[in-house]
Amino acid sequence: MNPRTILFIHQAFPGQFKALARFLAAEGHRLYALAMNPTQAMPEVTLVKYAPVRRQLDEQAPAVLREMDARLIRAESVYQAMKALKQRGLKPDVIYAHPGWGEALFVKNVWPEARFAVYAEWYYNLHGQEVNCDPGMPQLTEEQELRLTLKNTSFLHALSACDAAIAPTEWQKSRYPLWAQEKISVIHEGLDIQELKAVRPRSLSIPNQGLKLRRGMPIVTYAARNLEPVRGFHYFMRALPAILNGNAEAHVIIMGRDAGVHTGYGAQNPQGTSWRKSMQAELGDAVDWKRVHFLGMLDRKLYLAMLKLSACHVYLTMPFICSWSFLEAAALGLPIVASDTAPVREFEHLKGLDFVGFTDVDGIARKVLAHLSHVDDTFFDANATALAALDVAQTLPAIRDVLLSHAPASDVGGALEDVVFDSPSCEEDNAAQDTTTNCNAERDKAFKEYIANTPVRKLQIGAGSNYLTGWFNTDIHVKDSIYYLDLKEKFPFPQNIFDYIYSEHNFEHFTIDEGYFILKECLRVLKSGGKIRIETPGLNKFIEYYHTDSALNNKYTKWEFDTFLKKKTSIDICTKGLVINNFFRDWGHKVIYDFETLQQLLDYAGFIDISGVAISKSLHPDLCNIEQHLMHMPDNFNSIETIVVEATKP
Repeated sequence: MNPRTILFIHQAFPGQFKALARFLAAEGHRLYALAMNPTQAMPEVTLVKYAPVRRQLDEQAPAVLREMDARLIRAESVYQAMKALKQRGLKPDVIYAHPGWGEALFVKNVWPEARFAVYAEWYYNLHGQEVNCDPGMPQLTEEQELRLTLKNTSFLHALSACDAAIAPTEWQKSRYPLWAQEKISVIHEGLDIQELKAVRPRSLSIPNQGLKLRRGMPIVTYAARNLEPVRGFHYFMRALPAILNGNAEAHVIIMGRDAGVHTGYGAQNPQGTSWRKSMQAELGDAVDWKRVHFLGMLDRKLYLAMLKLSACHVYLTMPFICSWSFLEAAALGLPIVASDTAPVREFEHLKGLDFVGFTDVDGIARKVLAHLSHVDDTFFDANATALAALDVAQTLPAIRDVLLSHAPASDVGGALEDVVFDSPSCEEDNAAQDTTTNCNAERDKAFKEYIANTPVRKLQIGAGSNYLTGWFNTDIHVKDSIYYLDLKEKFPFPQNIFDYIYSEHNFEHFTIDEGYFILKECLRVLKSGGKIRIETPGLNKFIEYYHTDSALNNKYTKWEFDTFLKKKTSIDICTKGLVINNFFRDWGHKVIYDFETLQQLLDYAGFIDISGVAISKSLHPDLCNIEQHLMHMPDNFNSIETIVVEATKP
């Protein structure tokens, strides 16, 4: 197969194109991407960021005009970026775009000869799907209906101009006009069935709770990108009193980010707070909240492991896009209480599905309790077979074939080699600045809400994917409900505002001077008597590990080698020395502290009462059982490598 030049256009690349991009790169194709707010860097893809070319119309303009203008701004911005790329020598054979925000409007104006494909994710209709389908929620106003209709404009233009389109499911394809459906192939992005087959957790601990979950326990799971009515969150929550009262041993695991103030797929919460907080206030003492665990957005490995422990998964959705979490739960062989709605009915051939009315709170509770009384995990093999057509081994080549069919072939060694992207242009700098500005504004808005509603204020820095309920979670990489914070700059918080600060496996990524600056900022924003807890790889721990021969240490050495070192070397040598060397060089580590050094640095920064404590333990309940690092490795391994230090602001 001749290698092709492929350009992705997605405002938040890679989005749905991540697995496809890796697959195409492995085949030798040249990949480029245009994005405004990329969510992840991919070494296989040359990423070019674009910025809005002008400001959107202000609030005085009619709402329908502002709706159109928002899409035109994106279209104009991508048009200018494409022209600049063309002038610098880029000539894509294939362009694959997500047209949902307007970016694909002028693709053919720049490269009329390229094969142009669009990702047909969703088409808005005022009847027969998610719009006004829930009698328990406010109905759209006339103005909102007009704006919703206009959202389809960018899809219609793209579908008219494109050579091919791809929709993940038959249900999603069926939402489009009949003339458009003729262009649409139904190919799901794919499930990694081999990855799912390898998910076999024995147990997992819940941060903040001191609870260990094991397979066979009456565990109920619910997962959604956004905890909101589109995914039936409000009806699931209203079923909790009956579920928890009906099974005294049941625990409920809820994975997903808060929505309501920051919108997800649906509208904002009219109460001005998150849907989670609204439901907690509505349910009050009717729910035993000690058995309900909000885990936020987990990293993929932990998310799948948590799903696999489930005795019953609940998936509810309006007639909308079918979630990956539903198909992943089915492929893992879980019994699923699922809403009797069209996107789910498309997969009614799967084993373990127990349909219930979307709004049937009593039915949800009754069916969940029935599954908890008889744990059945016999659906895995049947569903893995039934979903074989959705395996990435099948879907990615199929998508590739649609994209490359009738596409021109580049002259390898000519135009491909001649495309050179030099230092970022001023437009790219502006894009990065614009993205940071947006992240700062989002963080500042969330911070004000957090301070107004939280009496005991807790800041997590360098959170990674460890979302902690009740904490203000921050990181340099923005994730769902984890807000932007560059620790090398002055914290954007007033002094004496936080009661606790937590940092887990973060300080080792900074120089000693940078670490001192961070500690001074922590001291500034802590209240007098406030506590800081730092967990980091410990040099003294590795010295002890090196000199101690034990079965646990030997298992740890093999696990570190198999997990991290094996892919970096062709030499099959597995020693403690290599493990320790890797800790000093990998993951961007700059300082591996021993207790004495970290203690003196804290003292130098102005902290008092500095002491070492055990993992998961503290004299302060808010600092107990909040680790996530230990959830990424087998039991007791974290204790081999990690030191924990707590200190107090005078």
